[in-house]
Amino acid sequence: LKERGVEIFILTSWSPPAWMKRNLSLDHKEQAIEWHLTDNILEPYYYEEFAESMEAIVRALKERSGVDLYAIGLQNEPAFNEPYPSAILSPAQFKELIKVVGKRFADNGIQTKLYMPEQVTGIGFYSLDQYLDAIQADPVANQYVEIFACHGYGSDGITAGFPSFTEWNALWANAQ
Repeated sequence: LKERGVEIFILTSWSPPAWMKRNLSLDHKEQAIEWHLTDNILEPYYYEEFAESMEAIVRALKERSGVDLYAIGLQNEPAFNEPYPSAILSPAQFKELIKVVGKRFADNGIQTKLYMPEQVTGIGFYSLDQYLDAIQADPVANQYVEIFACHGYGSDGITAGFPSFTEWNALWANAQ
């Protein structure tokens, strides 16, 4: 891809390693979606280990392919369990994880940016605004997040489906 002119590369984590999760699985075993009611979570006492794994991914990509990763998302669609490898991160937990990973990247000279929440709009227990509000309310976490990312698919999985124009504008305003 780099040889064909692609200049910006991003990556998203779909699930922490199984051994870092309460359920010891990449997938989920139950349908609960709230962070405190599910076992499909990254255990908070592994946040430092997870941060180390994110740094290792950034470094390995550079060493093995020559690609400088522009940005990384720490959890794909964190507000609900997926039918594929996933994990739930509540807004409060995402904020704490951002602080740990952001500090590690800063301390070790990693220039890769962090983006979040990469949640589907209008789906899940937590809203996009809740993720934004949690980050913005914490000056330490907020300094590490430069990019707001979300998904909004139509029923075909290709076209934009939601939110409405008004909701997009409200998200844009909050992200600013």
